[in-house]
Amino acid sequence: MKRNIEEFFNNTARECSINLNTRLSWGFYFSNKDSKVLRKAKELLDSEGYSTLEICYENKTYYLCVEEINIHTKDTLYNRCKEFENIAQTLHISSFEGFDVEEMGLK
Repeated sequence: MKRNIEEFFNNTARECSINLNTRLSWGFYFSNKDSKVLRKAKELLDSEGYSTLEICYENKTYYLCVEEINIHTKDTLYNRCKEFENIAQTLHISSFEGFDVEEMGLK
C-alpha cells in the first residue's frame, strides 16, 4: 500500500491540477456483502468524528464511503489507510477498498 500511495502522490503532482498541500476532501471506501456490518462501521466512524456519506448497493455488494477533510502527506495517508484496514479486520468487513481525493466544493 505504501508504494501505491507514493505513486499516487507522484502521479497527482505530475499529472493533475490538485494541490495536495491544501485541505482536500478524502474519500475512503469499505465493501461487504452484508449491509449490517457496514452500518456498524458507520456508527463507529461517526462516533470517532468521521463523516460517513452513504451506504450504497451495487453489483451484489454494499459500499460505505467515509469522508475526511484534511491535508495528508504520504505518511499520514498511509497511516489513515492502515487504521481503516485494521477497522475492517476488527469488524469483519470484507475489504477496505482504498481512497480517492477531490478539491472541496466540487461535489
